[in-house]
Amino acid sequence: KPIAERERDEAMLKAMDALPADYAMPLKLRFLDEMPLDRIAAFMGVPLSTVKWRVHQGKKLLRAKVESTN
Repeated sequence: KPIAERERDEAMLKAMDALPADYAMPLKLRFLDEMPLDRIAAFMGVPLSTVKWRVHQGKKLLRAKVESTN
């Protein structure tokens, strides 16, 4: 991987680790482990709508955190 891409990935993971666990876990399961939303809901023991909302809100928080570090 090019250095710039590796640095971006590291920054993204660092920002994801700084998020509250309620948002970080569904994001990691969805985008790093490529787990379907319904399986994330079953794994976390929450409704599918909650997982969808946490992924949506988590992406917004992650975007804000990454942009604030640039």
